[in-house]
Amino acid sequence: MNSIRKTFILFGISVILFSCIKENEFNYDKVAASTWDPDIAIPLVNSTLTINDITGLSSSTSIFSDSTRLVYLAYTGNVVSVNGAEFLILPDQIFYENFSISQADSNLLYNSGNLTLSNSVIIPFNTSGGEQLDSVYLSMGDLNFSLASTVPHNAILEIRMPDVRKHGVPFFLSVPLNGGNGTPVNFQSVTDLSGYKLDFRSSGNFNQLRVDYNLTLSNSGSSSPLTNKDVNINANIENIRIRQAFGYLGQRQMTIREDSAHISLFNNELGGSIILDDPKITFDIKNSFGIPLNARLNSLYAYSAVSGNLNVTGSIPDPLPVSYPILTGQTASGSFTLDKNNSNVHTVLNQNPRYLDFEVSAVTNSPFPVYNFVEDSSKFSVDIKALFPLRGYAQGFVVQDTTEFTLENIDEVKSATFRINIRNAFPARALLQLYFADQSGNILDSMLSDPADQIVRSADMNSSGEVIAAAHEMRDEYFESNRLTNIYTARKIIIRAVIDTKDSPMSSVAIYKNNYIEVKVGVRANLLLKFR
Repeated sequence: MNSIRKTFILFGISVILFSCIKENEFNYDKVAASTWDPDIAIPLVNSTLTINDITGLSSSTSIFSDSTRLVYLAYTGNVVSVNGAEFLILPDQIFYENFSISQADSNLLYNSGNLTLSNSVIIPFNTSGGEQLDSVYLSMGDLNFSLASTVPHNAILEIRMPDVRKHGVPFFLSVPLNGGNGTPVNFQSVTDLSGYKLDFRSSGNFNQLRVDYNLTLSNSGSSSPLTNKDVNINANIENIRIRQAFGYLGQRQMTIREDSAHISLFNNELGGSIILDDPKITFDIKNSFGIPLNARLNSLYAYSAVSGNLNVTGSIPDPLPVSYPILTGQTASGSFTLDKNNSNVHTVLNQNPRYLDFEVSAVTNSPFPVYNFVEDSSKFSVDIKALFPLRGYAQGFVVQDTTEFTLENIDEVKSATFRINIRNAFPARALLQLYFADQSGNILDSMLSDPADQIVRSADMNSSGEVIAAAHEMRDEYFESNRLTNIYTARKIIIRAVIDTKDSPMSSVAIYKNNYIEVKVGVRANLLLKFR
């Protein structure tokens, strides 16, 4: 950005005074009191405003152009379900086993020196929503065993879980219980179940795991009685997080996050309106749950400060058009578009609404139950895009740019003339103004004092409404010294153009990527220099 600095001006004055004078030709004693008023011209601003500089748009807006360079405004939002790991939360599992030594067992141990006790149990795997699981792959989980033995003999306890496998190898734990000295033995173990598969089908039913226990006692020669002596096993599976799960996952309402279901549109920060020929709302629906969903669009409306809530009606599918994948890693998708031919979006969106709101619901395994799967990354999502091709007419929408500016307070400046060169390549006339502002953006003064000078004519167009030649205009604005004092504290120049399409609202024009308003500003300062 350009600025006028005191040192630069004084340097220019020095050049004017001394560049053509040799030292021995200049006699200071012969200089009479006199007054000079040389002019100095300096460029200030070179700014090009395009549709990308439009103000009053929300943070959810993107601006792009198609292959013809026609410009579009796009507003996006989405709702998304919880992911698969949050959808299927498995509670902690608790199970236990106990070996009590009977009198017969005691006799056999003393007579033979060894005793083996075995037990195989089916433990239920509980679910919180009635899910019927046949297998689960875990990304996280802990298998905890806590053992306590009061048997006064050495022993080895083996625990096998043939339905809990990693890389095809069943879970196995062998624990030595050295109680031959008569001291009770306690043991604890924690196994990380990341990467394990839980197969619930070996018993022929769902939600069941088998655990095999084998306790081998060796006579230590102790004569202590075995009455009320036992080995207690307490176990739990906790911190369970699925990677994949298979089975029937039930019929229930899916939790939908609606953080982005509120889409900010025109906030009309600087006023104006845009009326477009063919706005559209497109819905893209994706489902990577291996579960049929009955999804519905419960509401869709725009809010206008003038008209309040405006319901969007038309050819909205019910249920929404989305299927479900049949293999892991797949995503089923569907979409539909509302436009002026199948809905009232043209009427609703052309009232310059402040925002668009929608609500989606989904029920799993509806209308019929099937075999399901879910992955930790599975999601159901609805992406919505409000698309505005900039073909239509506009009244009072604003494009704006800001440049840096500095004008030093120099006593010798008695006046200045600002020259503004404008090229308008928009298919619209513009009301142009430049504002001097301080560092915080507070406006101190405006450039063009005559309202007639603010009007810039539209570019020349062909019969299709496309620009064929930019309009060129030039303005000069004179500032006397007292008016200059208003802008000595200015640090910015704000260039603002209010667009009004030619003949609007009677004709429709298109905004293309190469449309622009170019503004160049230079200043010519008139200096009053006094010598004695």
